[in-house]
Amino acid sequence: AQFLAFVQRVLQEKPSARVLCLSSRIIHAHDLCADYADCPVKPAMYKDYKRKETELVKQQFVILSLELAFYLQHCDAAFDVLILDEARSLCDKFALQTTVRQPGCFEQLQIHYARATYVLAADADCGVDNAVTYLLQMEATRPVVTWRLPHQRLKRRLTVYFRPNNNEPPAEFRRAVMDLQPGEKLWVCALTKSAV
Repeated sequence: AQFLAFVQRVLQEKPSARVLCLSSRIIHAHDLCADYADCPVKPAMYKDYKRKETELVKQQFVILSLELAFYLQHCDAAFDVLILDEARSLCDKFALQTTVRQPGCFEQLQIHYARATYVLAADADCGVDNAVTYLLQMEATRPVVTWRLPHQRLKRRLTVYFRPNNNEPPAEFRRAVMDLQPGEKLWVCALTKSAV
């Protein structure tokens, strides 16, 4: 909500302002379209521009996953606002290039980071390590403002490795489920669709 309010404020001050939202994965980009549905400028999404990607990146508000960022090479005009959604996960893409097959994606991220007037980075795990801090210290020299937003923190974290061909959840996972108190929720993140 805070990022949407910021984008709306920028568009009020400069109606022609351009916004680029980069997500770590395609599936997150779908969620972002819903998040910015109330924006005065309708976000343009890659799924509506298949085989017309050069037209997509020229729109006023563009939502892309990092996997498709190489299309930004066809974009001449700078973006006023660059939003890095799931910023901590974006950092992992520099080391784990499993879904980012085009090296031009990282080059385009650097180019548009340097050209943007405002850069907003969002991730619940921004403070886990220094990765996001390093990401935000790319070529461009600009002040970095961190928004500490009040939200419900996770009480504990658990990393569990599921063995292939074994349908039995690990003991640590079963224990975490049994330890849930009334009203508590368990949030499970899986790296692959097959794990779900």
